[in-house]
Order: sequence, then C-alpha cells, then structure tokens
Amino acid sequence: EINREQQSMVQELTGCPCLGDTFGTAVWEASWVHYLKSGQPCIDYSLSGKCAGAQGETGWMFVAQVKVILHHMPWAFCLEISDNAPFVNKGVEVQEVRERLSERYVVYGRTIRVWQYGDPSNRKRLYLVGLLKELGQVAQEFEWPEIQFRAEESVPVARCVAVPDEMVPERYWRPTVVTVDQLIAGSDEKHRLQVVARLGKGMGHSSNPHTIMTWDGLLNTQTRYNGGGQRPKMDWQAGEAISGTRLTVPIETVRAASLDDSVTGGYADWAGAFCAPENDRDDFVRLCVNNGEAQRTSVAIDDCVMQLLMRAAT
Repeated sequence: EINREQQSMVQELTGCPCLGDTFGTAVWEASWVHYLKSGQPCIDYSLSGKCAGAQGETGWMFVAQVKVILHHMPWAFCLEISDNAPFVNKGVEVQEVRERLSERYVVYGRTIRVWQYGDPSNRKRLYLVGLLKELGQVAQEFEWPEIQFRAEESVPVARCVAVPDEMVPERYWRPTVVTVDQLIAGSDEKHRLQVVARLGKGMGHSSNPHTIMTWDGLLNTQTRYNGGGQRPKMDWQAGEAISGTRLTVPIETVRAASLDDSVTGGYADWAGAFCAPENDRDDFVRLCVNNGEAQRTSVAIDDCVMQLLMRAAT
C-alpha cells in the first residue's frame, strides 16, 4: 500500500510493518509466505474507466505483479480484478497473466457475483487462484466455495443494508422529482438492479447519478466516489411518483462489504480515525472499503485455499 493513511491502517490491523509499493524493494526482499493475495488497481479494466488495460496509468500493475509472484513462489495466490477485464483488449492482459503463472501453478479462474456469498451488492469480480504445481495432487483439487444464496431463494437486497430515512444526513439527499409517466418498467427480480427511472443519458456525475433504483433489488456496485445510482425514500411504492432521492451513506457502504457496522467503534469509526484533517471523512471511508474486497466472498475463497494448504502441510 502506498497511501500514507492506509499504510498506518495496515500496520495497526496486522501488527506488522507495511511494505509499501508492490513493486518496491521492500516487497521484492520480503520474507517468503505460503499464501499471497493481490488486488491491483482496476480502473483501467472497469466499464466506468477508460478500458486502457496495461496501457493505462495503473493497468500495467495487473500484469507486472506476475513477476513478483514468480519471484516469491508462494504455495498459493489469489488475485482479483474487475469482472470486465476479460473484455478489455480482447482479454490479452488476463490471458498473459494466466499463461505466465501457469508455468509454475495450476490456475483457476472464475467471475463471482458477491451477493451469492452474502455480500449485498451487485459487485462482480474476476478471481484467479493458483496452487503451486510442486504441491502435487493437492494443486489439482481446488474447488470454489459453495454458493450460499440463490436467485430462487433469499437474496441480500439493498433494503437489508439500508438505514432509516431520518438517519440520512442532508448532504446525501437530492431534490429529485420523477412523475408517474416518467417511470420506466425495469426488472422486478431481487438478484438484479431494479431500475425505475433515469435522469439522463449515461451514468451521470457521482454527486447525482442518473439511475434511480428500488430498495428491493441489489445495491449498485459501490465505488470510492459513491456514484452508480440513488434511491427513493424507504416507503416509496412501485408506480408512485418519486419526490426526493438519496445517495448511499457510509454505513450502507460498510454493510455492502460485510464489515463491522457498529454505530460506535465499527469499521467506519476505525477507518475514519486515520483520515487526514484536510480530507473528507466519508470519502476516505468509501475509499478504504472499496479498495478492499467484499468480506464474506473473500473469506469463503480463503477458507477453500487454506484447507488445501493445511492438507499439503501434513
């Protein structure tokens, strides 16, 4: 991690020094580990970015991390990137990463919808898991975690993470008015985004996203800028005119990643304490949450990897 405040967070959380830049000397000379996880910046692979891939400002890091992994040769690794990465530059970067790592590892890839593991949002990520071939038969036996939520059963919809309207600060409200004849017929399936109105073409600025969704479908994928969508008041009913909409508040962002949502002493308080005085606390909390992974999904994958590593060690 190169962000000064987030470096301090890593050190407090782990009790270990933060080694800084993935491609710096400290990481190159670091001690060997059994399991390496990496999530390099994905803006150059995201639909909301420029889709420049490895030619982008940070997109080269996704490919360059291969050299670091092959230098350290952990027993296992787990990489995550935007689910749009296979469609950028016809998937050249993803294919290069897989092919180079496949020389020493058995590599497994899957695009995962995090709501299926209980993280309540529409977020999708491409995961690559690798097991060192020298582990023998164990490297051939990785299985992705069993799906915990299915569309025909219970779905962790946006309403699951919502706070009451009266708890929403004024800065998150927008004076949006949508008449009945401006409503659109969107999906009513709980495992999808339920769009009911659009304020204009495209995504719109993050301060006033163009897409309006219900609380009874998935929460839109969270970003550090809080864009992607907004919602009507909690008591709004389908077919009614919309008077006033709200953006996602920090505690809802925290819940979407399955982090500690305690009002006092939870993740938002902990992360916010590291925010530099000149920065906006809410923006910093969103940055921290969305630079990371959805926790239930991440832990489910980690558990599967660790079970194999424990077997390999016996």
